[in-house]
Amino acid sequence: MENNPVKDAEINAKKQESRCMMQAKLQTIDWTEVSIQVLKNLKGFLQGSFKQKKIAGYWPIANEIDVIPFLKEWCLENGSVCLPVVQEKNSHLRFYTWTPEMEMELGLYQIPVPKERTNLVVPDIILIPLTAFDKSGHRLGKGGGYYDRTLQELRSIKSIQTIGLGAEAQCLPFIPHSIHDQPLDGIVTEKRIIPYH
Repeated sequence: MENNPVKDAEINAKKQESRCMMQAKLQTIDWTEVSIQVLKNLKGFLQGSFKQKKIAGYWPIANEIDVIPFLKEWCLENGSVCLPVVQEKNSHLRFYTWTPEMEMELGLYQIPVPKERTNLVVPDIILIPLTAFDKSGHRLGKGGGYYDRTLQELRSIKSIQTIGLGAEAQCLPFIPHSIHDQPLDGIVTEKRIIPYH
């Protein structure tokens, strides 16, 4: 499939419409309660076969599942957690080792990142926040394209597992997507686990 700038522009416009539509809905979600249930489901999903894998989380901002309690527990039990860092705009994410006691600083988008970034990690499992998702595993993010660029790069290097974390209310019938968009391997919500591949 070839790159089509006109079609890509149309898809991006439709995605932006969906983001705007989701904004009001995201404000109605009880993120504390939903996060607790999502993390319970995530723990059950990852238990056993994924032991000792390098897992990448994220530092939650507004209207995202708070994955930090899970990452702290994973760190204690399995020892390998990393967080994404945006080093410059329109670039790829880089993942650096994180532990609960590690000192943090504000990164490029005022999101906390590890202050000490010496241990670059290529994760096995990547937990990804969502603005919305659909039944085919397509994700709507905030529009920067960081995860899509990063997943394309990492999937050319090794096999990785990508899991979107979100509320059931974030499920849409269809999310427009282009050849640049990287589908997820699964979604975990407060109500279900949805494996796609």
